[in-house]
Amino acid sequence: MQFYLFKKYLNNIFKSKLNEQYNHKDIQMRRKRIYLVGFMGAGKSTLGRQLSKELKWRFYDTDEILANNYGAIGEIFENQGEDYFREIEGKLLRSLLTPPFIMATGGGTACFSDNMDFMLEHGTVVFLKISKELFLYRLKKDPAIIQRPLLKKMKDEELIQLYENRLHHYQRAHITHDAMDQTDLLIEKLNSDKVEY
Repeated sequence: MQFYLFKKYLNNIFKSKLNEQYNHKDIQMRRKRIYLVGFMGAGKSTLGRQLSKELKWRFYDTDEILANNYGAIGEIFENQGEDYFREIEGKLLRSLLTPPFIMATGGGTACFSDNMDFMLEHGTVVFLKISKELFLYRLKKDPAIIQRPLLKKMKDEELIQLYENRLHHYQRAHITHDAMDQTDLLIEKLNSDKVEY
């Protein structure tokens, strides 16, 4: 009986050690997949390129890839509808998994299907936070964004409401980074042991 209990005890220790090793490897892999989420105009693509250059990792911009393969985002929305766009967006997100990479996602990516769950499970998600005043200013300066069918008829109050409706999705991210802060500060956060997975 004592031998059986001792054997069981050793098995539990062995399983525990295996789990620790697996979790460590899993976290290391997740640290090498960086997903940038946030509202339109937050600067995800700009920050993503800066991070990519600093870390020497691949950079993906989901809106750019979709536009190159399917046509302008506005045209996809207008001709095939938002449901179709969200479907191909979700498929693209899941097809790019080989680390290391930085991925700038579309403003709505984190808010549809189980995309946020997928990113949280497979990588490190960074919410790029931006003030309402700044995103309104940037959106008006970027005709490619403001001409999207979803947005071009929206007033400022409606854009702010859309942002607030999406905010709880973004806030699930592992890390929140202010859009006006330096890239170096985000790299420090990414390397910190305080990131909870």
